[in-house]
Amino acid sequence: MNDNLTSIELNNRKAHEFSILVVDDEPDLLELIAEELAMSGFKVLTASSGNKAFAMIKENRIDLIITDIRMPDGDGIELIRNVKTINHKAQIICVTGNSVKTHCELIDMGALAVFDKPFYIKKVQTIIYNALGISPN
Repeated sequence: MNDNLTSIELNNRKAHEFSILVVDDEPDLLELIAEELAMSGFKVLTASSGNKAFAMIKENRIDLIITDIRMPDGDGIELIRNVKTINHKAQIICVTGNSVKTHCELIDMGALAVFDKPFYIKKVQTIIYNALGISPN
């Protein structure tokens, strides 16, 4: 019976209960993703590099990370490795315009999904909702 209650409680969680960190060195894309997720009700934090993101992860409760791969001052690959070293439970979605790693390698490193730029934000949102176990709206 308690297992059923837990399942029901999880299914009733809403977007505003989750924090998403968006990491990209392209300001326009960073803003676009952050605004779209905020309009969906998520708490959104942003960082322009992997090193800034990792500092934020250590200081904040983050449920999901969306990160670019190639960035100055700490790339997405380094960020994934750092997140895993502290045993952080956040799901990670990678977006890339040109990665030295293949999609399979990024998944093996711990990424939940990988999207090539340009990508459809609605596809990313579907992965987010599934990963967090919630329904849109």
